[in-house]
Amino acid sequence: MEKLVSVVIPTYNRASMLKRAVESLLKQEHRNIEIIIVDDGSEDDTENVIAEIDDTRIQYIKSEGNNGVSFVRNVGLRHATGEYIAFLDSDDVFFSNKIKEQVELYDSLDPRPGMIFTNYWEIGEDKHLAVRGGIPSGFISTNKKFSSEIKSGPTGWIMTKECFGSVGFFDEDLRTLEDLDYFVRIVNKFPVYFLNKPLADKYVHGCSLGGVSNEFAQATREKLLNKWLPEMKSDKKFLSDFYYVAGKDLLKILDFRRSAGYLWSSLYFGGFNLRAFRKLLKLYLIWLCNLLLPAKRGKC
Repeated sequence: MEKLVSVVIPTYNRASMLKRAVESLLKQEHRNIEIIIVDDGSEDDTENVIAEIDDTRIQYIKSEGNNGVSFVRNVGLRHATGEYIAFLDSDDVFFSNKIKEQVELYDSLDPRPGMIFTNYWEIGEDKHLAVRGGIPSGFISTNKKFSSEIKSGPTGWIMTKECFGSVGFFDEDLRTLEDLDYFVRIVNKFPVYFLNKPLADKYVHGCSLGGVSNEFAQATREKLLNKWLPEMKSDKKFLSDFYYVAGKDLLKILDFRRSAGYLWSSLYFGGFNLRAFRKLLKLYLIWLCNLLLPAKRGKC
């Protein structure tokens, strides 16, 4: 008999996309699934869209207010009863063989993984594999968990019930990058296997469930740096990119001091790179303009 797989779908105001995601689950070759849709207080037609889908495997849970993606994933985890737990963002799509291939792979691997994650297609202005560069299928070394070559998102994951029982819930203090934090916590406790085969479509657009302001995103980055910096240093390119994005976002809100610190850190860990140098040049030009022409502050 097929083992039960719980699939948690967090959603917020995505009525136009959610049906496509759910239908991809109803077409799975592995039939023994429960679909747990957790609505983070949508104000659109989400509830009616789900009501029109007649399938007893679907559970619909609506939370009050907009609490963030970590909160709604945790609600789904509390309701999950399967031997395995998968995640599907409400704008993404599983290929029909995804769950079947991952569950069957568990029985052939030694040691038994806590998580198996797959490659997937990222679809935005173009279509490309999320993990590129010839990374082969295989177990992820603990010193590679922050590797810039590995890109892991919940849409690719399936983890065991035992893994969840040990690692616990998503950190609800993180409104973004919560999946990176969770992935690292799993790799630190369990073998994790990467299947270099695209088994899902992930749509990249501005309507992100975890979308937050630059200030909120920066607070999250600082929490992750405080928590994981010694381990992040195992991949200097990852850390350089991490600092660069933080510096770029801080420049947008004219936080010159912190932006400069992050951009210089990007150069320190990644060596000379033109994009960080250009941002630093722009930063100092804007700073000088604001200093010399105070009447134009905020318009330089």
